[in-house]
Amino acid sequence: MRDNISDKTFDLFEVILVEPQESLNVGSVARAMKNLGFSRLSLVAPRGYSFEKAKITARWAEDLLAQAKIYNTFEESLSEATEVVGFAAKTESFAYENLLFGDWLEKVSPALNGRVALLFGPEDNGLHHCHLKECRYVVRLPSHQDYPAFNLAQSVLLALYEIARPELSVANRNNLGKANELPTWNEFFRLDAMIDEIILKRDFTRRNSNPRVVYELKNLLRRTAPDARQARILLSFFSEILKGLK
Repeated sequence: MRDNISDKTFDLFEVILVEPQESLNVGSVARAMKNLGFSRLSLVAPRGYSFEKAKITARWAEDLLAQAKIYNTFEESLSEATEVVGFAAKTESFAYENLLFGDWLEKVSPALNGRVALLFGPEDNGLHHCHLKECRYVVRLPSHQDYPAFNLAQSVLLALYEIARPELSVANRNNLGKANELPTWNEFFRLDAMIDEIILKRDFTRRNSNPRVVYELKNLLRRTAPDARQARILLSFFSEILKGLK
């Protein structure tokens, strides 16, 4: 299952662009890969490929472009692959098995090992029959039936996102936990004391007889769930107010 995919998965997958027609698209693919933590990119017989042009859209993924492998033949690009998956908007009956990409990921990912080649075809007509017949699986990305074709960079981005999503979700949750350190209740007690002092100095309770008002004001600060940094800002803010009331 997808939750069983480990971090090593990022090294298992290689994106292979078969006969890409536009260098800017290659750069966009590199950027998408970099965003999601993948680094293995190969080009098969690219048409008029320009590294300098691809760098325009790569945007901080120039290193990935620089280390990309370029093959003259399709067969050469697959020589070390242990799994070959082709992406097509419409699948054909000759394929070993046709699946939605998510279904393939659920079915196959636990046993993945070696080098997994993800094939994406030319921008105009996609993978040809000679490419698809070499695939163990032909998969497609879910889309609206009225317009099923994604552009090249979109296809790569969507596929890699599905692969990386479990790891990225865990990593982001961990990063959020580190960045958003929570305040202790002592900070809330200090805020309560400052509020009480402000209320006393401004005679707030006499002008607002409902005793729940103060309680709701203090509880509001708790329910907004500030992190530790935000709590320090609140403490500093109320401290400055008190200085002005003395």
